[in-house]
Parts: sequence; C-alpha cells; structure tokens
Amino acid sequence: MSEIKSILSAISETEDYTLKMRLCEYFNNYLRSNKIGSTDREALATFVFGEFKVLMLKIPAVPDYKSKDALMGYEDQLMGLLMEACPDPRALAPEKMEAVKAMVELVEGERFFENAVDKLFEQETIYPAFVEQLLNTHKRLTDEYQKCRLYAGMIHYKDKVAALTDECKAIFGDYIASEMARYLDGAPTEQILDNLELIADVAKNVPTDALIRQMYAVMELGRGDINFYAMDSLLSLGREVPADVVAALANTLTYADMTYHSLKQHGKESAFPAELATEEYLAKSDLVHWLTYPTELGKEPDEIEYLGKVKAKGENYHIFRYKSDSDNLGDELKGKWLIGWSGDEGGTFSQFDEYALYEQKTLEKTLKYIKKKLIG
Repeated sequence: MSEIKSILSAISETEDYTLKMRLCEYFNNYLRSNKIGSTDREALATFVFGEFKVLMLKIPAVPDYKSKDALMGYEDQLMGLLMEACPDPRALAPEKMEAVKAMVELVEGERFFENAVDKLFEQETIYPAFVEQLLNTHKRLTDEYQKCRLYAGMIHYKDKVAALTDECKAIFGDYIASEMARYLDGAPTEQILDNLELIADVAKNVPTDALIRQMYAVMELGRGDINFYAMDSLLSLGREVPADVVAALANTLTYADMTYHSLKQHGKESAFPAELATEEYLAKSDLVHWLTYPTELGKEPDEIEYLGKVKAKGENYHIFRYKSDSDNLGDELKGKWLIGWSGDEGGTFSQFDEYALYEQKTLEKTLKYIKKKLIG
C-alpha cells in the first residue's frame, strides 16, 4: 500500500469528524509541497467522492448545528484534496461534476446564516434596513451554536463593524444586549457561555447604554474567559472595571498576562496587583494561556515550575517545566515533566519535549542546553 493510501485509510478509520478535518488539513498542507503520481491522484479522487456520498446523507440528518459544522469543515478540507487530485475541473466526468455541485449546494444551503453575515459585511454601504433584516433572521434561529455565528462573524469583520454608522451600531448593540439579557435570565449552558464570551469581545465596537449595563451584569457570573473580554471592551470604551474583577483575573494564570497588558494599554496598569506584576508570573501566565489552546494541551497544566531565564536572538526567554494528563499528549508523555517557554516578544512555545532528556548536572547547564537545542 502506498503512503497516500495509508493516510487515506487512517482518515477513513476514525469516526471523529473534527479529527478527520484536522488530518485532511495536515494532508492538504503536505500535498501543496509534495507531488504525487497519477495512481495516487486517482486513489485520492476515489476517496473524496466516497466521502461526499457519506456526507450528503449525514449533514441533513444531524440535528444540531455544531455537529453539522464539523461535518462541513471536513467537507471544506475534502474539496482541497479534490483540487490536488483533479486540478483541472474540466477533466472530471459529468457525474463527478454533478456530485461536486450537489455537495456545494447542500453546504451553502446549511450555511445560509453565515452566508447572510458575509453578504452584509461585504456590502460597500451597509444600511440600517440591512442590519435589521439580518437580525430578524438571527432571531428565528433556535440553535445557540448557529446563533453564535453572528458574534463570530462580527469579530471576523471587526473593522467593518467599527466603521458602521452610529444608527447601525445602535441596532446591533441593543439587539445583542437583549440576547445577553435572555442568556442571563436562565441557567446558561456551556454554549451560551461561549456566546457570551464572543459578545463581550464584540461589545467594544457596538456600545449602547443597554449593552454596557449587560456587560457589568455578565461579570457577576465570575467566568474568567467572559470577564477578560468584558473588561477589555469596557476599558476600550473608557469605563471603569470593578476592582474585584481585575483581582480575580490577575489571580487566574490563564488570563493574568492578558489582563496586565490590557490594563497597561489603557493606562490602568496600577489596577493590577503589584505583587503579581513580575516577569516570572506574567511569563508563566503567558505560557499557561498558550497551553490551553485546543491545538496544544487544551487545558491548564496540572503542575508548572519556573526554571530560569535565558537570552537568545536578542530576546529574553523564561523557561518552565510542566506536567499534564491532557488527552492531546501521548501516553508516554502524560504525567511527565515537559519543557515550555515564554519570550518577551511573544515567542511562547512548547513542543512537549520531555525535561528528562535535557536535564544536566546543574540547573545552569540545563538552561544552556535547552537554549542551544530548543530555542537557538
């Protein structure tokens, strides 16, 4: 079996469509810089059209939009693979072209709301009636994950949102405030909390009195992810942030560094607890936040220890070791000390290198060895 066929087999075997999408994304990146022969191209095309048949049945049948979105994300990557397999669409047999067309039409239909968001912000002039039309469509949606496509779209088009007329901003701001009030009226689900985080970020560009009131109300949930963006938006609008919110964020490793820099950007760094405004603590926070990304550990490390500071390429790097039981790690790395670092200029990274492989007789020699082998 060829290497290409082995990869396709691995993608076929998993039933996790988010994983399928990531594997295809990796495969697409590989194919952009590596040529494949005609036999492999044929195998690739056969695989893609086989997956299209499955998706044509699965996408309409899935009841929740988050699952549909994962399937459609996989479809996006399959289209990329098809372009590598058949770079000239004129070479496709008519029935294959019909299959491609059917797949595209299905996904476009399912993504009608995202398409409406794109259409609005791609207009040269955005009138209040256009905004109201979009929000009326949003109001009729019942799936909260699908509803969050509005807030994600407003973040994606943040420059366009910031340039809207005051009337358009007011329509958006008051509508979003009503959504926040609706969310806070009950027991928020994790999806609703995710939506509130996005709204807290969006708010700075469409401020209204009603929205600002809701921003202070949402802080009472005590969620660091929401409170950071609510704080940042309020600071951007020249509003005060409750001292207890700042203190809680400063004492949360995932958000401490971001909180300090947001306060500093707005001339409010004195509000950050002085005892926490140290290089070591802020560097640790920076690394921990990076490790929480879904592409890294996906969570905070279980333990983290500071090793020391080195200078490389004109930048200071604070080096740490940490342990985690994250499912993103192989079994051979779970619970073992791993190496990570945070640079003054943003060079935060970890390759999940095992600390024991770099440990020398003294800490000083260990730091030098890590610098030489991992940072450069």
